Amino acid sequence: MVEPLQRMYARPELFTVQDPWSECRAALTTVVHEFTHLAVPRHHDPAAGAVVSMLLWPLEEGVTEVYSRARLDDIADSVLPSDLAAGIKQVRCSHEYPDWEPAARAFAI
Repeated sequence: MVEPLQRMYARPELFTVQDPWSECRAALTTVVHEFTHLAVPRHHDPAAGAVVSMLLWPLEEGVTEVYSRARLDDIADSVLPSDLAAGIKQVRCSHEYPDWEPAARAFAI
């Protein structure tokens, strides 16, 4: 999952074509998506919401994915050196949840 990011940091000079940047963008998207799952209020009790979470799982996944993709370029600018952020921002990747993202966007609009 994060191996393309490790390669990017180890040898950024090798990332001169679009395919490796696409791999890095997809990996960063996954990292941001998974981090977003963990970004909850300080006193949140995960066990208390377990039943509701299962019922709302498709919506939660869709919202998490929409948020992650909407903020990815800003996050890249915040956490990566500018040359690496620029490489990641130049490409787009396919969506992991194409069925759930439109529903999540509909709720958000």
